Amino acid sequence: MMRGEEQNDHEEDPFDFLSQIPDRFIVAEEELDRAVYEEYERYSERLTTRQPQEGGPEARQILFDRAAPLDAKREMLVRLALCGTVAAFRAIERYVKNPDPALEQWSKVALYECRMKLESELLEEPVGIVSTGLGGVQHRLRYLVAVGLSCGPLNDGQRRRAESAWRTICGQHDSILERVNFHPTYVDLTLLVSMKTAVGTVIDAGIAAANGDAPILTPQYFVTNVAVPTEQEIQQILAEISTHGTPE
Repeated sequence: MMRGEEQNDHEEDPFDFLSQIPDRFIVAEEELDRAVYEEYERYSERLTTRQPQEGGPEARQILFDRAAPLDAKREMLVRLALCGTVAAFRAIERYVKNPDPALEQWSKVALYECRMKLESELLEEPVGIVSTGLGGVQHRLRYLVAVGLSCGPLNDGQRRRAESAWRTICGQHDSILERVNFHPTYVDLTLLVSMKTAVGTVIDAGIAAANGDAPILTPQYFVTNVAVPTEQEIQQILAEISTHGTPE
């Protein structure tokens, strides 16, 4: 089975592979461990002093041998990433789906590095990795937005109106409304915002659309892509910015 899969990988057209990727920035779906990433970079630099060799199917099989030493798998993941071929990417991708626990983060870094090298070389332009605390999907970054209410708690009709308005605005900006939660004094939303669009543009348009002729949301808001704050933290921040104005 392994030989058959490797043969298919080698026959895959690299440009067909790249056509499935919508942007020249690779968005990490979750935050990459900074310490692991820095260790990986040092390890990779040491290996580049020697000729990177991808190895054939037999060599790569070490990744899927549970009895193989972790150090050997660690090196193989880096070597595959340095080669930056479609076959190497597919091998790492397969391993990431069921990694050794100790190499879970390492293998994810290798997958992003391999993809970045593959795109950079074939497209002859630099490609970067974007990693945030809340992650993202494809070419969109995930944000948590909290907006204060300008009236009391919203009724069902106002909630439906607000959610519909936000979905419409997100659709107009190649973005996605993942979740919306209504609270007595504020509403919080989880947005996937296209990297081609400023998150403030989506938020301002969403607030305006939700308000319409009968304002229900304040112009002040809090947005982050680092971590999910607690309800108490959100309420405190919204109280502060309502006094001092919307932060830039």
